[in-house]
Amino acid sequence: MTSGESKLSSIVSQLREEETRLGEKVEELKKKLGSVESERKQITQALAAIEGKPKVRKERQKSTTKAATKAEVIAHVEAILAEQELVEKADLKELVQERVVASGKSKMGLALRIKEALADSRFVDTPGGYRLASENLGSVAAK
Repeated sequence: MTSGESKLSSIVSQLREEETRLGEKVEELKKKLGSVESERKQITQALAAIEGKPKVRKERQKSTTKAATKAEVIAHVEAILAEQELVEKADLKELVQERVVASGKSKMGLALRIKEALADSRFVDTPGGYRLASENLGSVAAK
């Protein structure tokens, strides 16, 4: 190793140490900031209670897109299983999510709607994945 490489290596080492030290300091300050913000919030709430001022709540903006209904999710699952006879649960959830979003619906509550839909008697959970129940095979093909 040459003298120049040795100096460069030393500089890199010093910079890494300083970076680590500053990272630790940042984390320490973040914790302190969190506790100070919490304390300030308590003081603000106490003042509001003493002065009789109502709490100021931030207005939440409602989403303009509607969430998918259970019936819509069931229809998506039926369509997917009509195209692919057997689909693993994780893949099915992903495919349903893609179809729901493509239809312009929100993903809000989708995990629950999928869970509800998959519990429907039209679908059978097998070790290889989900498939249509045998009595549904003819009705979907006719559509």
